[in-house]
Amino acid sequence: MGLSQRPTRVSLSPQIRSTESQTEPRSPSSPNRRVNFCAREMEPLHANARYRLGKLSSDGIVALANAWLNQGIYSDSLAQLYSIAKPEMADVGPLFESAMKQLGIVALTRIEAAMLLTKDTLQQVSSGEVNPVEGAEFLYWHVHCELSAELPDSKYVGDSLGLERVFCWLREIWDCRDGSMILYYTDLPRDQAEKKFIEHLIEAAKEWKQPNHTTMPSSLPRSCSETDG
Repeated sequence: MGLSQRPTRVSLSPQIRSTESQTEPRSPSSPNRRVNFCAREMEPLHANARYRLGKLSSDGIVALANAWLNQGIYSDSLAQLYSIAKPEMADVGPLFESAMKQLGIVALTRIEAAMLLTKDTLQQVSSGEVNPVEGAEFLYWHVHCELSAELPDSKYVGDSLGLERVFCWLREIWDCRDGSMILYYTDLPRDQAEKKFIEHLIEAAKEWKQPNHTTMPSSLPRSCSETDG
């Protein structure tokens, strides 16, 4: 699935209606409109996950190093990052990786990084820390699309990460906002239908299950690795 494609819908009724991916116009929330949310100070583990997916800029890495040092998190490599006036990824990337090792942050594969960001983002959506649409858009453009080649979907858009229901409702929200055809709550005014779609998106976030074919990093803080409920 290319970056110009939007999530295809999946039927959530007992009678599953199969859908196929199709190329459509870019949504208002395409990569050209960067999804850049952070509901809380980014912890080193989650920064490392974003770094593994290429979602940290050189300036962002230096800013994080400065923030962590101010919080009392120290390593020699973080101190070196702090002193860089004109950050280039060729310089800050190796220092960031060194800092992660010095801080004892577990090394992540790209798929593990994607699963960590997926779980954490959905937890924040469920708790209200993150706007549900922004959280879903972040997962679509910056996690799912980033892994589309090495972790392709099988039937529905997002099913490689267990996100097919989240993306179904995200698609309905996009279509509701840009005046396209919607499949659910067609009897309601668009603003009321959108509220229903957002409610379902939050519900899907709460009910997310990690796919069996993926793995979560084995050594995570309790708040990240513990099963909810």
